Amino acid sequence: MKTDRHEVADVPKVAPSAVGSRLSTEQQTLADGQEPRADSRSARRPLFYIKVVVSLGLLAFIIATANIREVGLALREANFLLIILAAALNPIGGTLTATRWRALLRSQGVEPPLARLIQSCIVAHFFRQFLPSTIGGDAIRIYDSWKMGASKSVAVSTLAVDRIFGLAVLLMFAVVAILLSPRMLPDLPLLPLWVAAGAGGLTGIILLIFLPTSALARPVVRVMMRSPAPVQKAFTKITGSLSGFRGRPGLMFQALGLSVLLQLNVVFFYYLIGSGLGFEVPLLAYFIIVPLATVVMMIPITINAIGLREGIFVLLLAPFGVSMAEAVAFAWLEYGLMLFYGMIGGIIYAVRR
Repeated sequence: MKTDRHEVADVPKVAPSAVGSRLSTEQQTLADGQEPRADSRSARRPLFYIKVVVSLGLLAFIIATANIREVGLALREANFLLIILAAALNPIGGTLTATRWRALLRSQGVEPPLARLIQSCIVAHFFRQFLPSTIGGDAIRIYDSWKMGASKSVAVSTLAVDRIFGLAVLLMFAVVAILLSPRMLPDLPLLPLWVAAGAGGLTGIILLIFLPTSALARPVVRVMMRSPAPVQKAFTKITGSLSGFRGRPGLMFQALGLSVLLQLNVVFFYYLIGSGLGFEVPLLAYFIIVPLATVVMMIPITINAIGLREGIFVLLLAPFGVSMAEAVAFAWLEYGLMLFYGMIGGIIYAVRR
C-alpha cells in the first residue's frame, strides 16, 4: 500500500455504488490516484487460486481428522446465552474502533461524525469477511475517510496507525499473560521471544510516530538516508504522511487507552465463546491464545484464514484439554459470528447513501 502527498483533488471521483464492484482494486486506486491495470489484476489471480487450494487442503485435512459428529454435538450443546453475549461484543468493538479512528483523524484536521465512522467500520467488516482478503475492508475505510475530508495520504496513514495500535496492544497483552503464567504457554520453541519482539517492535514504531524528533529517531533517519534511493524515497513519503502525528503524546495515550479497551473486548469475545462451549480454559489463557491466533490468521496464504483458523485453535487449545472436535466447533462458531456481523454490514452498505 503506497502513500504520497497528492491532495484530495488528485483522487479519482468514485461513486459509492461503484466501490463494491471494484473493492479488490480500490485500495490500489486510492493509493495511486489511477485505475489499476488489467495485467495487475491478472497477476493476482494465480495467488488467489493458490490461496483457494491451501484453504481447501487445510479444511479437508481438518474435516478428515476431526470427528464431525462430535463437532456438531459440541455446537448443539453450546450455551447460546453466552454465545449471544459474545455476538453483542462485536458492535461494541466497532464503536471503540471508530472512536480511536476518529481521534486520529481529528488530529489531522478532519472532523468526521462518529456515527459515520461506526457505520464504515461495520461495512468494512462485511467486505473483510466476504472478499478473499482484508483489502476490501481497508479500501472502504480509506474511501470513507477521504469522502469525509481526509486527503488520501492522511486516509491511508491514519488507517495504518490505527492497525498498528490494535496489534501492538494485543501483543502486549500476550507478553503480560506470559509473564504472569508461563505454564500456560503452548509448547512452541522461542515463542516468548517472538511475542516480546513483536510487541517491542510495534511499540517502538508508535513512539517514533508520536514523540517529538529525538535521539530515538536519529539513528533510524541516519540509516535510511544512507539506503538506496528507492528506500529513501519510500521513507520520505511515509514520514511525510505521518508528520501530523509527531509531537502528540496526548493523542498517543488516548489511542492507546482505546486500544486497550478494544482488545479487552476481543479477548472477552473469545472467552465467552469458549465458555459457551463448556471449555475449562482460564480467562488469562485467552490473553495468550487470542494474540497468537490473530497473528497466524493474518498470514495471507488462505482465503479469510479458512483452514488456518481451525488449525491454530486446535493447536493452542489442546494444552487445556480441549479436543480437536471441540476446537473446530470453537473456530466455526467464531467464524459464524463474524459472518453474521458482516451480514449486518452488508445490509448497511446496501441502504446507505
